[in-house]
Amino acid sequence: MSERVAVWESGWAWRTALLLMFGLSEWIGVSQSGTRAAEIGTPPPGLDPRVPVDKCVSPTGTLLSNARTGLGWQAMGPDATVYSRDLVMALPGVRALLEPRPQSVQVTLWGNMPELSPFPGFQSEIVLYDTRALDLDFALQRGRVVLTNRKVKGPAQVWVRLPRAAWQLTLRDSGAEGALEIYGRWPPGVPFSRIPQLGQEPTQVVTLTVLKGQVDVKIDEQVLSLAAPPGQAILQWDTVNGLDPEGPQKQDRLPAWAAPKGTVPPEAARIDRIFPAFQALLKENAPDMALVELLGRADQEKEQVQAGLTREFAILGLAALNEVERVVKALDDARHPEVRRTAILALRHWIGSSPGRDQQLFGLLVERLGYPAPQAETILHLLHSPFAPDQPETYQTLLDYLRHDRLPIRELAWWHLYRLAPVGRDIAYDPAGSEADRERAWQAWKKLIPTGKLPPETRPEKKQEKPEKKPEKKPEKKPETRPEKKQEKPEKKPEK
Repeated sequence: MSERVAVWESGWAWRTALLLMFGLSEWIGVSQSGTRAAEIGTPPPGLDPRVPVDKCVSPTGTLLSNARTGLGWQAMGPDATVYSRDLVMALPGVRALLEPRPQSVQVTLWGNMPELSPFPGFQSEIVLYDTRALDLDFALQRGRVVLTNRKVKGPAQVWVRLPRAAWQLTLRDSGAEGALEIYGRWPPGVPFSRIPQLGQEPTQVVTLTVLKGQVDVKIDEQVLSLAAPPGQAILQWDTVNGLDPEGPQKQDRLPAWAAPKGTVPPEAARIDRIFPAFQALLKENAPDMALVELLGRADQEKEQVQAGLTREFAILGLAALNEVERVVKALDDARHPEVRRTAILALRHWIGSSPGRDQQLFGLLVERLGYPAPQAETILHLLHSPFAPDQPETYQTLLDYLRHDRLPIRELAWWHLYRLAPVGRDIAYDPAGSEADRERAWQAWKKLIPTGKLPPETRPEKKQEKPEKKPEKKPEKKPETRPEKKQEKPEKKPEK
């Protein structure tokens, strides 16, 4: 580990001593025994009655339910009753269907994976509430849901609870359909802090996309009308800026994931093959242990692509179930680079879902996994993305982390460099490689980005574009002029 990194990490040691001396880890929401997965993300006790509100009509395991703190997640089967105030979820890449009350709104929890759509959310997670005044009342916690008006005729009214806001949707006619998506991320440039800072929290981004018919949305006192493509079909809102000032945006076609005849990603069929194996494991295991077993069985898969997708599904699923300790351990997996990369995505998604989770993760690293507090803080900083891409110090710090003793820190530093300095992607650096190989790659990076300098721009790509254009123009002109001159000379010679 370099002197720069050692000094930077040791600067936090005195803060750790104060935190432990005064027991402030309880204050930031992490118990001395660590945070248990069953206690994270469960719905808080409420005064509303817990009553039946819906029914699951999709296969066993597509819908998971968490009723109260300490109970854990339960797999639900077809015809299982869904209760108000329970947290219900479809895992990443999985779809669950809730049958509405007669003449009401159908809810599809639409899990996602990076290979299926560019939306940066994974699991679909909601809480339903009992309602008599409207057709549906729910809180959108994570991911994507699709709402469909199943009334014979007439509009359907939906109340959507969001972070710091609530929307009223009107699905105008029978068959009208809209998708709601929510995800959270820490804003770039905001560093990790062990003590929550006022005004610093993840930004939650919400998107409404009309898929069929027309949908009206009432936000505060403003009513906006949207229509399926090719109309004004998309509306975006976030917890920092509120409603997009440009209002609803025109969309020429449906998003690929929703298009009935859209291009299906090649990985979709492989992902579909994963769920039956997970479903079979649910017969004798709780959902979290079924995912752990599935992760272990991926080593027996002969096809590497299928094995990689299986590991990805298991890691994203464990993060969705708040089994964060297992995800952190996956970040230290020296055998499977795809597991480490997926763990980074899962942890960034997890700490971005609500305020205080980064402090919970810090407590878990220190108290349960034995990380020194400065190293745990480094990991949280790297998960936050506090770096300024226009500052040379950013790249020198990341390059120093490439030589760190801890694999998770090397992996996170490489993950950032790969994105911030694409000009160096050809450098063969493996965070889990031998020390000699890592040192050679580090020397190549240092040559590319000297101390105090920024990465060179990707100018080689621009230079390649110019020679491609010049040869195209020259051949077009030369064949046209030269043959004409050659033909004139033979015509004059016979006349002489």
